[in-house]
Amino acid sequence: MFIAPPTLGYFYTMGTRWPQGFETDNKELKRYMEFEQSVLNPMFERVPENVDHMKSYQQLSNSNDFGSKPIIVIRSKQSEKPYDPPFVPDVIAERMESLEQGAENYFKSLSTDVEIIYSESDKHHLHISDPELVVSKIKALAR
Repeated sequence: MFIAPPTLGYFYTMGTRWPQGFETDNKELKRYMEFEQSVLNPMFERVPENVDHMKSYQQLSNSNDFGSKPIIVIRSKQSEKPYDPPFVPDVIAERMESLEQGAENYFKSLSTDVEIIYSESDKHHLHISDPELVVSKIKALAR
């Protein structure tokens, strides 16, 4: 069971989509870029689990799928809004948009038995915003 998971490559894309030496006078854009590139730090300070996102991405990219094990993926309600705020240049935003557009295919590739469910909530923490859905699907998977 995956509850509001990021697509494989989410953090990798977040940290690597900015051109080397990118500079801007836009303080909001600069702060956004610096936040995203902070995932390049192996012990990304804003994540309490201290995950090395770049190393994890490399390991997961080389791993096998789950064969025919049943997998349920619960995702937040799909949105028509772009992933990035409007101040992010299109050439940079395109990489995350492309990743997000391929998310469903990525999750379907994990196993031959995948069910993808979209919550009516657009929040990330679905176990809090849509607990009935999460619990019902956990029970269904356990049967």
